[in-house]
Order: sequence, then C-alpha cells, then structure tokens
Amino acid sequence: MNSQSYPLRSQPVCHSKPWPSSFIPRIHHLGDAICEIDNAYLIDRWGFPSKAIEKFFVDMDLSRWSVLVLPEVLDSRIQLVTRFLTVLFLIDDILDNMDYEIGQEYVGNLKALAAGEKSSFTADDPNMLISEFINELDKFDHEKTNKIRTGVSQFWDFQVDRSRPSIKTLDEYLVFRFTETAMNVTHWLARLGMGLEIPAAEEPWLKKLEHITTYHIIIVNDLYSWEKELLQAAKSKTTDIGGDLVSAITVVMKEENVDEMTAKRFLAKKVQELEVEYFDLVKEREKEGPMAIDVRRYADCLPVMAAGNESWSRVTARYNVVDRKRVKPVEENLDFRASFLAGSKYGLKSQPKQLFRRWGCLYW
Repeated sequence: MNSQSYPLRSQPVCHSKPWPSSFIPRIHHLGDAICEIDNAYLIDRWGFPSKAIEKFFVDMDLSRWSVLVLPEVLDSRIQLVTRFLTVLFLIDDILDNMDYEIGQEYVGNLKALAAGEKSSFTADDPNMLISEFINELDKFDHEKTNKIRTGVSQFWDFQVDRSRPSIKTLDEYLVFRFTETAMNVTHWLARLGMGLEIPAAEEPWLKKLEHITTYHIIIVNDLYSWEKELLQAAKSKTTDIGGDLVSAITVVMKEENVDEMTAKRFLAKKVQELEVEYFDLVKEREKEGPMAIDVRRYADCLPVMAAGNESWSRVTARYNVVDRKRVKPVEENLDFRASFLAGSKYGLKSQPKQLFRRWGCLYW
C-alpha cells in the first residue's frame, strides 16, 4: 500500500524477540498513559473483591489490547473506546463462571442496558458502565453507535449459546466465533473511533478483509489461550459456560482426527495463509483503481488489529499459565510462532516489504 497516503500518529512496537508475522503491530501514541489511567479508573469504578484479583487485572493489561488493536483512534475517543472494550473483557470473565441459566439472565440485563432500556441492575452496579459508555459513544456518532448496540447484544447472545459444543468443522467454528469474540463490535468502534465514512460500494471487499483478519485473531487467540482454557475447563462445572472446552484446536483435532500438536501445527500454518490471503485481496482491489482515504485507512487498520492482538498475547498474564496459575510472563511468550513456525516449509514465499517499511520496528 502507498505509505504516503496519510500520516500515522501511532508508534511502532519494538519486541525483544523476533516478529515473524507479516502483520505488523503499532500502539496508540498515548498508549501507556491510556492504560495507566484506565487501570486506575476501573479499579475504582468496577472494583475487585481482593488485592490479588486486582493485581491480576493489572497484570492482564486488558487496556493494552485496545491501544494495540486500535492505535489510530482519535485522541478524543481512545480512552472511551478502551474502557468499553476492557469492560467487555471483564464481563466475558464473569460469564465464564456462570451456569447457562444465570448467564442468560445476566445477558438479558446487559442487552437492556445496551438498548437504553430498564434492567435489574442498581444505580451503583458496575455493569451500569455499559450504559454510560454507550451513551458517550452515541454523542460522537449515533448511527455507528447503533451498530455497536446491535453487535454487543449479538456478542452476548453467542456467549450463552449452547450450540457451541455441536460445532463440527473449523469453518463453522470461525463463523461462530466472528460474533462471539465481539470483533464485529471492534470493527464499528474502529470506524467510530477513527471517524471513518465508508462508501457502500466498498463494503463487500472490506467485509472479506474483516473476516480474514478476524479469523487470524481467533486462531492466534486459541493457540495462545489453550493452557488457560484447559485450566478454566478443569475448574468449571460442566453446566458452566466456561466448562465447554471448544476451541479451534479441539475442532481441528476432531475434524481431522489428529492429536493436539498436529492440530496446533495445522492452525499455525493457517495463520500464515490468512496473512497471504489478506495481501492478495488488497492487491486485487488496488488494480481496480484508487481508494478513498477512509477506505484505505480502514483496510490498513485491519491487519494491525490482528498484529496488536498477537503482540498483546505475548505479554499478558491472561494466557500465561505456570504451575496451574496464570501469571505475567517474565519474557515474551512466542507460543506457536516458536513451536511450529521456526524454519517451517510453510513460510511466506515473499515478505510484503512495503508494509514493513510502512509499519516500522522489526527485529530479525
């Protein structure tokens, strides 16, 4: 892509270990300050039942996911967007430890908040932050906020959907998880946060890019979070939402009749194939003629979302399991990149050097 199309305010992310992906991470130029302010705000407003849980919240560094995934959001909107996404993470953790019936009731109240309707939450309940944040988003862009309202309701519905264990194929799983990971919400937050207006004629190919990069996020998430999911499933009752161990790894193991390590290797290869698929689709669109600046910015931000997700996954305590406890990594966790892709014959034939020049800081 043309590196002179528009200025970037985000900054390169310099990792201490090699970055072998062709999707390159960046961070919002206010990222560290946003995370520090966000942590203090949510410790106060959300509240945690013990100092140990509060520390684990800080070690997960949930706010950093947002400033890595959405590094070009306007300064006036990034704090709000980050807080909203961080609360979605916290709600996800609450749901994991609920049984389905209680979870469905909880989701019903959350959906009411998102829709601006009456819920059973009291005025001082931290879940009320959802209503507060959505009302603030609405002040920036009513139409896009309505898309976010719809998306977040679908996301919560999918989280308490009992059909997940019946998924048979990786294709079915990726389609299901597209909504269940709230990436449709993140896409609309990107458009709202960056102030983008996308012509309707450009939507079909951009939707394809959204799916490619989201499937990348889903698979990378499942590869990094495997030990965490095993731990969660072992602690949960079978009636708990978090008790259903269904991931890309388990689906591939069953679909292909292979063991865990072979399934992980298969998925690691799939991650690289998705990166190639993204660049191929962009090249095809570029042959059709110039893009409006907002279209190019949105197309460019999608692989950065995927890279940001992987960058954060290396350093968060959320996925790092040591002695059956989740702890902050003492060094970057390379996970599948180190285990399955080093020297792999499935490596990319040619690295997209133009993107490397654009998005910056790499170590090889």
